[in-house]
Amino acid sequence: MSRYLNSNDFQEIEILISNVRLKKFIDLTKSKTKEDGIELHQASMTLGASVMAVTSIIEVAIRNASCNEIDKFFNVNNWLYVNPKNFNWASSEYKAIRKAIENFQREEYGKKSVSEKVALDSLAYPNGIPAGTKEKDKNIERQKNILYNNCDIISYLTMNFWKKIFAENYENKLWKPALKNVFPNKSLDRNFIYENISNIHEIRNRLAHHEPVFGTRLNKILNSIDFIKHNMLSSTENSSSPLSKLLMPQTDIMNGQVAIFKSTFDRLTK
Repeated sequence: MSRYLNSNDFQEIEILISNVRLKKFIDLTKSKTKEDGIELHQASMTLGASVMAVTSIIEVAIRNASCNEIDKFFNVNNWLYVNPKNFNWASSEYKAIRKAIENFQREEYGKKSVSEKVALDSLAYPNGIPAGTKEKDKNIERQKNILYNNCDIISYLTMNFWKKIFAENYENKLWKPALKNVFPNKSLDRNFIYENISNIHEIRNRLAHHEPVFGTRLNKILNSIDFIKHNMLSSTENSSSPLSKLLMPQTDIMNGQVAIFKSTFDRLTK
């Protein structure tokens, strides 16, 4: 337990963490004490932060490397929302793109001054604003007229979107003509790549909601991190790939925290 805490702090800490959450950690310990439960909770949170630093960079790498290859394949601007010939997004991806556009427009609208917002009325209401239009409705129509392009909305798409473009239903449309170049090792199966991206997505979401990751889940995400960083943009598995080098400071910290967590977990639970 932190040297800054003492037994008099336990009641307040239980409020801050919640007794339901803390109990999950206490139940894992052999002592069943709040002291050990708090120490295990803190070790879990520190570990999660270090893993998130790595998965965040991997998410950025996947989306940008994917976009680069799809750009080259379609050779048209704004392929995210203006479908190239003979290509259509599945319903879930189409909805995700529309949502990303709405989120971008809403955020950009929020940055504008009052006069800049009002200036959008000429686009939103070319025939004049109908009488009785509510301010809320004006804002929505104004936002729809904020211009955007691929670069604007790429970062507003979730990792779930970038994961799903590696799924089976895009094998002929995107994988074979473009995305296989993101993972050019010919010995790799698309489905195995998809599974590893899915592992990172699933466990990253648990960490984003501050859920503990240990045991099988921890090993699973560490293996998938290694797979992605050793194989992205590399024709052979390469532990010295550019992505591995880019991630080196974060993976060094993460590996240190993994070792600390496993030692703490073993000491407190076995």
